Amino acid sequence: MSVIRLVEDRMEKREAGGSLLGDDQFDAAAPGVKPTLSTGGQPAYFSCWDIHAYYGESYIVQGVSFDVREGEIVALLGRNGAGKTSTLRTIARVDDPELKHGEIWLDHQPLHDMRAHQASRGGIGLVPEDRRIIQGLTVEENLQLAQIAPPIGWSIERIYDLFPRLGERRADFGSSGRRFQ
Repeated sequence: MSVIRLVEDRMEKREAGGSLLGDDQFDAAAPGVKPTLSTGGQPAYFSCWDIHAYYGESYIVQGVSFDVREGEIVALLGRNGAGKTSTLRTIARVDDPELKHGEIWLDHQPLHDMRAHQASRGGIGLVPEDRRIIQGLTVEENLQLAQIAPPIGWSIERIYDLFPRLGERRADFGSSGRRFQ
């Protein structure tokens, strides 16, 4: 089903008095331009439409909307405390913050209806921003552990080629005394 058909279905549902997650995905309170369905005829592969999320009663993610088409690279930029991590946690469908309004779509699949493990199976992953490694394992063992379940991603040798310093430390152990940098 195309993105355009999905929007048409939603608009028909809205006109018939049905409700979507939240009130109306096009009545965004967020500043800026609403996401478009297509640029140059190519539908979005990933879309966030007017997402709003909360930590308890604290309103954290406020009206974030964007589209990503296949082959595009997108950066989420902002000052400390602006909500970048909270936005990514919302997209990854982790428990906090809680999505209360908006829609998240990946390849025509509604991520906003999914739990974290379901979104993960669909291809959404969240890489921690700190240096979370398993203490007591070597660099190489940590990398091997990350490749247990599909999708496997890059080979360990390719990782070492791209990050030579990591390759130099492949036998080092993760500990609080020595950080992998």
